[in-house]
Amino acid sequence: MTLAILVGVAIAAATTLYHNAIGHVYGTDFRGIWRAAQMIASGHDPYPPARVKLLGRLANPYVLPPLVGLLVIPLGKLPFAAAIVIWNLIAVAGLGAALRLLGVRDARVYVLALCSFPFVSSLVLGQPDGVFALLAALAWRHRGSWVGGLAVGVLVAAKLLMWPLIVWLLLCRRLSAAATAVVSAAVITVGTWAIIGFDGFTGYPALLSADSRGFETDSHSVAALAIRLGTTRSAAFALGLVCAAVAVAGLLLIGRERELSGFLAAIVAGLLVSPLMWSHYLVVLFVPLAVVKRRASLAWLLVAGFWVSPSEPPASVWQVAAVLALFGSIAMLVSRAGELEQQPLRPRAPLPAQPS
Repeated sequence: MTLAILVGVAIAAATTLYHNAIGHVYGTDFRGIWRAAQMIASGHDPYPPARVKLLGRLANPYVLPPLVGLLVIPLGKLPFAAAIVIWNLIAVAGLGAALRLLGVRDARVYVLALCSFPFVSSLVLGQPDGVFALLAALAWRHRGSWVGGLAVGVLVAAKLLMWPLIVWLLLCRRLSAAATAVVSAAVITVGTWAIIGFDGFTGYPALLSADSRGFETDSHSVAALAIRLGTTRSAAFALGLVCAAVAVAGLLLIGRERELSGFLAAIVAGLLVSPLMWSHYLVVLFVPLAVVKRRASLAWLLVAGFWVSPSEPPASVWQVAAVLALFGSIAMLVSRAGELEQQPLRPRAPLPAQPS
């Protein structure tokens, strides 16, 4: 069974990458990042106007914070084909390094993670979720030091919906790490915006709002599911908040290891609160999963199930519901496992020989 799933996800991943490459739609999101980097380098505003219809016509315009665009400036000097290849290799290396950092040595886990639909989607679109996973892994691995706090700060500055990780550090009384996270997130955010002359700074909330309105039914979020079932926008977003609160409370209640449950709950909260939850956002969920499951297991096999909805917008409402159900099931299994269960037992050192 496991071998069949491994072969299946590998074939699905290779086929998806191939068809997107020959279809000339590979790297659609990265094209927006790549163009934004070129605009920043030439002193122009990389952000589009906050108009819903315009965002739909522009095809994946740049809506990330300035940090990502600034980091891509060197790739902006390369042809697009070369730039997307390098970008994807960095993402693959990032996810691989995250798993390695968390102690994963099982090759099957690497296949399931790298060939999962969320990660393949990130490659096809050209999103840096593999790097985000590495930052989340560093945040967990070094949660007691400034290194973990800095990792959280950089992650929040690049991906705003990861802000609950700062709350996690505070509630776990990792005060120095939390302070580092807050300061670094603020300095990086303001500093990178200062570098581009604060272009788009005051209008950024409106841009994010327009982006969520323009694509509100296209992702796998709770809000998208509710809207597709006929609720109003305000009710759908309220439902997302309620689901996030219930999920956090449930994960903390059933969790066997307080810090790990809090870490997982922070990630889950950030994803569920967002009105847009694209499949590639789920790559960060692999980090708490790798903390407790370093070998192929039921939870990792459930990751293969994300191929049930291999497109965005999803073709059917049931596919959105299925992805959310898989998301919740994996989160529950992680919280119930607890990190301590996965620590290998070390053989006791032999006692020294007693003199006769």
